[in-house]
Amino acid sequence: MFRNTAGPEVVESVEVKSERQEGWSDMYRPRSLEAMALDPQVREELEVLQRFRWPYHMVISGSPATGKTTLAEIIVGDVAGGDGHRVLRVNASQTTSIEYLRERIIPQLRTRGGMLASLGTPWREIVVFSEADGLSADAQNALKDALESYAATATVVFTTNHPERLNAALHSRCQAIELKEPPVDERARVLASVLAAEG
Repeated sequence: MFRNTAGPEVVESVEVKSERQEGWSDMYRPRSLEAMALDPQVREELEVLQRFRWPYHMVISGSPATGKTTLAEIIVGDVAGGDGHRVLRVNASQTTSIEYLRERIIPQLRTRGGMLASLGTPWREIVVFSEADGLSADAQNALKDALESYAATATVVFTTNHPERLNAALHSRCQAIELKEPPVDERARVLASVLAAEG
């Protein structure tokens, strides 16, 4: 697979779209845990984590279409307080650049996270790595100290279909969240709400 090491896909703010601009799946993407189709045990575990304002760092894993990106966005809303300027999104499958991590991501965690703490806000800086199994071994090693050093002021979320490709050091610093395929009645409940909204 070709990997772009010079220009990673990074979104530094939450893009606000009109309904006409949004795709159908975006328009009806769940904005809360209640609206997600979830395995009952997983839901119970997530509600506990949310009640305590989420762990500092998380690895969200699961097979495709189990809600990893949706859950990450719900966490972003809770942790960043709806302020998109506190959010960095990096598609890890498109960059393995350790220089980018050292020059952009880690300073972001250090300076902006520290600034938020000094202002006494409850919000934290947040970085979301999608397809995190695309991170090189060097990139993962560069991140492990940052996860520990800035845990009080920043949150890093990794989403991946292959958690076994992340090294033990990253796993030891993150809360593991494994999304399972939801039961049929959960999927039917969410689909019914979409159909009702469509009239």
